[in-house]
Amino acid sequence: MIQWIKDNKFSSYVLFFIAFTLSFISIILSIYISMGSEAENIPIMLKKEGAPAYAIFGIVLVFIILSVIMQLFVGASITHFFVKFLFRIPLQFSLFYRVYLIFTSFLALSIIWQLFMFRDTSNIFFILAQV
Repeated sequence: MIQWIKDNKFSSYVLFFIAFTLSFISIILSIYISMGSEAENIPIMLKKEGAPAYAIFGIVLVFIILSVIMQLFVGASITHFFVKFLFRIPLQFSLFYRVYLIFTSFLALSIIWQLFMFRDTSNIFFILAQV
């Protein structure tokens, strides 16, 4: 995998797609789980209200997509700034960005795992102790 990243055969695009998809799934899943029984009312609302409900639902999805993209780009930029200037580690942004995307993918996978494992647990300290 390291050789694949060094060769740069569309690795940034593939890693971005994987990180974006996993982050998007983790955000949608956490919202869905936190809604509880209210999530059952969404299809009813979409059928009953029609176009305005679809518009609001679309706007919410666009904001979620934009927040994931901002998380990936702004988070990588700020973290690269810390690595390069505060810790004085000479590192190119393109390589750092790929490593950051791999880290974000694993972080999103761990969030999804925690959401599935502790779905019925309301004690936040118990969840944090398992991480």
